Amino acid sequence: MSVITTTRAYSELEAEGFIATMQGKGSVVLATDNSLLREQYLLRIEEGLSTAIETARAMGMSEEELRDIFNHLLET
Repeated sequence: MSVITTTRAYSELEAEGFIATMQGKGSVVLATDNSLLREQYLLRIEEGLSTAIETARAMGMSEEELRDIFNHLLET
């Protein structure tokens, strides 16, 4: 396996909040209830919702229409 591939995999795992890397000590797997992992998920949710809101505004969608879509998605 390529060193570049391994380095990229570790970087992605760290960015996703699955591992923490400490210089000179290596990497450790983080618990799934880790607050860092939760922060990563919250950031991803905020980014997705922000994109959806920007898109809705760009097409002139009302808040009510956007809320209807959001509520429908929550129900499924």
